[in-house]
Amino acid sequence: MLLLDDLSSVVTQEYTPRILMLFSTIGGLLAHYPVAIIMTLLVASFLYLVRFQVAAMWFLLMQGLLLPIVMLLTVIINVHWDNGLQIGDTIPNLLVTWWFEIFSVFFTLIFPKMVRSQSAQYIVMGVMFLIWIGILLAQLQRGIALSTLIGAMLFGYFWWQLSQQLYLKLAKKGQIIFSLGGRL
Repeated sequence: MLLLDDLSSVVTQEYTPRILMLFSTIGGLLAHYPVAIIMTLLVASFLYLVRFQVAAMWFLLMQGLLLPIVMLLTVIINVHWDNGLQIGDTIPNLLVTWWFEIFSVFFTLIFPKMVRSQSAQYIVMGVMFLIWIGILLAQLQRGIALSTLIGAMLFGYFWWQLSQQLYLKLAKKGQIIFSLGGRL
């Protein structure tokens, strides 16, 4: 894995095409924690305003729970004792995981409601995918290992699936409780 990490850093720093450098610059502008937090709040506000209040609160809860879980995983995986107790970069990368969740909510809840045209959906998805690649390239250029970014994407996908399953299970229980409450 170290060879793959070294190879990816050489390729991103030396041989990246100009068009990818543009998206890497855009990704570099987005790859900051305050920007991700502001975007999370904007997505949750939008969901709340279009009457997805429960989904908005669930999204905020899941984004908030990612922070302690990623920190716990970092402590478990990445503690080393070279010169005393040291903790390296977060594994998986919290910023990349947060952006994965933001894009997932955008593509599953918000985007299908806003854009009806199939060709426009493909174009916007392509641009968003290139911005996502730009965020990954910006993190690679900052010295984050490729294995950490792949771990963040896989963990983000796992977290998205887990939160979706929990949400659906709790929503069914909520509907039963609300329907019982309505009949009483």
